[in-house]
Amino acid sequence: MVLPLIAGGLGMYALAEQEKARKEAAAKPNPMEFLGAFAKAIPGSFSPTSKGLNFLQGLGHLGSSIFGPSEESSQKAYLEDIANSPAMQSGAFTNDDLWQQKLKHEQWKKAQGRNYNKDFERFF
Repeated sequence: MVLPLIAGGLGMYALAEQEKARKEAAAKPNPMEFLGAFAKAIPGSFSPTSKGLNFLQGLGHLGSSIFGPSEESSQKAYLEDIANSPAMQSGAFTNDDLWQQKLKHEQWKKAQGRNYNKDFERFF
């Protein structure tokens, strides 16, 4: 009877220690933080969190981000893709509402460290 209580207490202690370590890691300054302004100025050129920047690869992304599709054309393509979705067919949402929700969702996935569509990143 005492053994489950001890095991449960140890489990809670381990979870608390993991949370503490995660908060400490988040509080540490990011050595690549100074690159954030450049990444926002020229989106898609490189990721400030990437390990080792490949100069030629960065130049390739730079050209595609400057001459890539505009937000209007990306929005139009997205709305065409979801034309048969229940949200679109219900008529309860405007096209702008659906587009903003898509951007919010992609931004949330990025913040959670999940895979997200990097094509939408420059519209955040």
